[in-house]
Amino acid sequence: MIEKCKQEVRVTSVIWKSPPSTRYKLNTDGSALHNPGKIGGGGILRNEHGDMIYAFAIPLGEGTNNQAEVQATSTPPWRMQRLVQELQKHVNKCVFLQCVHIYKEANSTPDFLSKQSHRKDIIQHYYTYTQLPNIVRGSYILEKMGVQSFRRKKLKRIKKPP
Repeated sequence: MIEKCKQEVRVTSVIWKSPPSTRYKLNTDGSALHNPGKIGGGGILRNEHGDMIYAFAIPLGEGTNNQAEVQATSTPPWRMQRLVQELQKHVNKCVFLQCVHIYKEANSTPDFLSKQSHRKDIIQHYYTYTQLPNIVRGSYILEKMGVQSFRRKKLKRIKKPP
């Protein structure tokens, strides 16, 4: 009887959305090989058309998955340090800045970039999408095209057997 019970699953369609006109979007993600263990981060900056401006994969040392997530957003590559400091000035002046959580299914490019951070001990900088590793490039192209992904979430409810 119990083996006939099934857990309900909710499926949601998700897509990466470009920022409004004249704005940029920075998507980041963190990754941990073990928890705790080696951690890294990745991110991609895109314009209103979804075109890549810059991407990075950064090794972050040792820590937990939660530390990787936070450090991926707050530990920019040194070449971006001045830009991040400028952004922080704008944030302090209440210039428009929006931080939003997005489902991992719509954030696969930074996810793949964060995993790339474990392959080398130095920051990897990418200035054109053709420089991206193949798996990252494929994800970037699909997101830019607006191809949908599907999020599957198990619900706590159990379906009754027939």
